Amino acid sequence: VWCDYLSIAQDHRPTQVMAVSSLPMYSSLADVFVIVAPEARHLGSGRRCNVDTYNSRGWCRAEMLSKLCGTGPAQMYIAGSPTGGLEAVTEAWLNRLDFKVFKGDFSCCSLGHPSFGGCDMENLMKPLLGLYSLILRQRHNEGADVVLRYIEETKDDFFPETFAFRRQRGAPEVRELFGPMVRLM
Repeated sequence: VWCDYLSIAQDHRPTQVMAVSSLPMYSSLADVFVIVAPEARHLGSGRRCNVDTYNSRGWCRAEMLSKLCGTGPAQMYIAGSPTGGLEAVTEAWLNRLDFKVFKGDFSCCSLGHPSFGGCDMENLMKPLLGLYSLILRQRHNEGADVVLRYIEETKDDFFPETFAFRRQRGAPEVRELFGPMVRLM
């Protein structure tokens, strides 16, 4: 059982980075994937939290997309109600949720990448490229065709060639993300 925040070391940065890096692979292999996102207030910021705020985060989108590419939408659920019931992720949910990882919010980007050279988007490039190759290989399997069709409709949003890397100070730097790799697959 993986419980996102609780299953990742929060006090030891190298262990945290290693655990976070494994999220796409773990999610792609999960038998059951439950998004636990009821209406709540964030303890630290006081901001509203729910399925929509979960879905706005780049890493959360990466987890969901990884599950879809790995084992499809079967056994994927949302616990977004205060009563605790599970709702299956159907094709209607696929149309409501946004799986475009690189259009999501990343904390490192919001903070202006203050203490390290890289960006979480760069760290996610290789795992998501691998997941894309997985869904291409499975395209004839039930469920995979729906996921692939969804990705293909806006492939450039799923796999941007470049992105704007911003530090706290200075002009944005255009960095290569996927480059031409996805077109070559």
